Amino acid sequence: MQKQLEIVTNNNGTFIVDIKDLIGNYIAANGCWEIHLQDFYSRFIKSDDIIIDAGANIGYLTVQFAKLCKKVYAFEPQSYVFNQLSTNILFNDLSEKVSSYRLALGDEKGMGQLWSIDKEDFGQVWNWGGRGLEWEDSYHKSTGEEREEDKVNIVTLDSFQIKKCNILKLDVQGYEWQLIQGGKQTIENSLPLVLLESSPERSEYDRKVLEYFKDLGYSNYRYLVNTKEDCILINRNSERYTQAVDIIEQMDDGYKLTKEF
Repeated sequence: MQKQLEIVTNNNGTFIVDIKDLIGNYIAANGCWEIHLQDFYSRFIKSDDIIIDAGANIGYLTVQFAKLCKKVYAFEPQSYVFNQLSTNILFNDLSEKVSSYRLALGDEKGMGQLWSIDKEDFGQVWNWGGRGLEWEDSYHKSTGEEREEDKVNIVTLDSFQIKKCNILKLDVQGYEWQLIQGGKQTIENSLPLVLLESSPERSEYDRKVLEYFKDLGYSNYRYLVNTKEDCILINRNSERYTQAVDIIEQMDDGYKLTKEF
């Protein structure tokens, strides 16, 4: 496996990226990542917002969030990717706004193992951001092989006792349900807007995550672009519900969403 780190600067910031990585390569070539999400959150975030970025990867969204809000808690368990995240926070002079943790979030404290990067070989690039934790029903099942380089520490979101959260980004490759089990207090106390990667056709756990938020009084808007896995969930009792819906309705047709519930 090859790695090729480069520093790129564009209108969205300065980033160290691995151009042999799917996301790093895209940022180097296009200057952005998930622009359809950025079109929304760049208009929604307020200067006093607190944001939790679960599955921060190399920190492109973390950096964009932190430029606009008061505080970001960023979680990324992969050491190679976390080091890029940390560097990108420094490059963009956001250390005072971002607290970053090389940890996975789950339903209890313990140790886990990410599936091998070999499972994310896309030919010319590797998708480091596509890796998730091996467990009974993970996308890539464990073979029982122990790989020290893929071991990660797991903690619960609630253990951080974050009192306020305005936006929660959840992109943890199929481990969202476990994260929620360990973060119910944080979620239910704040009822944040949620940026979620979800594919209910893929897993019963994806469906359980959507049902959880539906039962909490959320509406779900799903993007019809890219992989159609990105969602914006907004609690109907939130004082910013109308703001979020207005932004969604004003978005360009190129970033079209549909309301699921």
